[in-house]
Amino acid sequence: MRQTELEKTMLLAFLVITKGSTDVYVKEDEITSKFAMRKRKLVRISLERLNKQGSLKKHPKKKEYKFTKKGIESASVVLREGAKLWIMS
Repeated sequence: MRQTELEKTMLLAFLVITKGSTDVYVKEDEITSKFAMRKRKLVRISLERLNKQGSLKKHPKKKEYKFTKKGIESASVVLREGAKLWIMS
């Protein structure tokens, strides 16, 4: 499945926040608060898509996500190739 520019931006944000770790959970609110109010619904949808693609893993009980190995690989590819970053806030 092809990734949108927003999803690529989110992968890069996860890479920066977690410093490439697969053990660190990031709260959904921590990610959505970085984007403009009108784009937060799209951010939540993209989080779910990345979860379904296997790039992120959702915590079983909380609204938190963490990287998977596939996600780190995808983020590395995006970092090498570049992406049009969404303007945050």
